[in-house]
Amino acid sequence: MRVTTWTRLGRAAATAALAGAMAAPLAVGTAGAAPSAAFCATLLHGPKAAPPSTKSLKAYKAWVKVEVPYFQKLAAEAPDPASAKLFNLIAKSLKYEASSTSTKALAAYWVAHESQWAKAVQAVAKDSLACVERLS
Repeated sequence: MRVTTWTRLGRAAATAALAGAMAAPLAVGTAGAAPSAAFCATLLHGPKAAPPSTKSLKAYKAWVKVEVPYFQKLAAEAPDPASAKLFNLIAKSLKYEASSTSTKALAAYWVAHESQWAKAVQAVAKDSLACVERLS
């Protein structure tokens, strides 16, 4: 089983935030809607639950269930419809993962939705950069 949901998103957000912090003095601005202060606070402070320390399906499902409201909140506060759609996709995927009964089914789900996750990681990176620019 791949316990990578937050790892992927967290790394993308951290990388984007670091890149944004380094590029912020040179930034001219971002295209699209400016993120709200509430959205930036939610995104940059991240969820409070730590990823599970064990690789059991039970621990993963419990952690994923706790993460769903965080991504639903991001979707509600998203600066544009495209970001909202992707954060809703993440929440929907996590709900599926929380109810999954086998690691085989979960792995098949991940493979089937890999391209959607790639888009979600890009959205998190874009929104992280916009928030860093907002805070600069």
